[in-house]
Amino acid sequence: MFAGKNPFLAKKVVSAVENHHACSKDELTLILKEADRQARRAEMLKLFQRGNPIPLENWFCIDDFYKRIEPYINFSKGSTKWKAFTFRGIVYCRPRFIHEIVKAFCVDANNPDLAFLDNSLYENVLYRIVNRLRDCGFISEQLETDRFAGRYVINTHFGMKHKEILTPLKPIGFYNMKKLEARKIGFLEIIKSVWPG
Repeated sequence: MFAGKNPFLAKKVVSAVENHHACSKDELTLILKEADRQARRAEMLKLFQRGNPIPLENWFCIDDFYKRIEPYINFSKGSTKWKAFTFRGIVYCRPRFIHEIVKAFCVDANNPDLAFLDNSLYENVLYRIVNRLRDCGFISEQLETDRFAGRYVINTHFGMKHKEILTPLKPIGFYNMKKLEARKIGFLEIIKSVWPG
């Protein structure tokens, strides 16, 4: 978006976007943080005025959910900057990423369920989402039935180990797993095993 534009301004804007959820004293970042807060308040008020919550089954479309997460799968900006990856036919997602996707989905569907916008209800929301996916056969059997995520150890070909909290999803039929695997670069490319632990 900033091609051919002022590189100094571009750097400031990119920094503000990347850091608007972190602690910062940068003036532009603080403005963006406040705009984000006001937008969230407006979204919550709009949804609250619409009335009673609509059951998850009535607005949460699994096909749309999988379409929304697909662009992020196997996209990495380093060993920690990824949201989801594939390994041996399973899509491993960070729970926070699932929450972000469904939160945006909730707003787009005009669903007045404030639980999806209240971060203090994060775990309750994830249980609802994962239970819905499990009921439809999209949660891997490796995840215990009373959990929305599990602890995993990711081993690399170079002997590095990473511990992560992940939600293991079965891929949906329209995913081309070979194409998704071919996207892997950097850290995601050197994963040797993923084990519960």
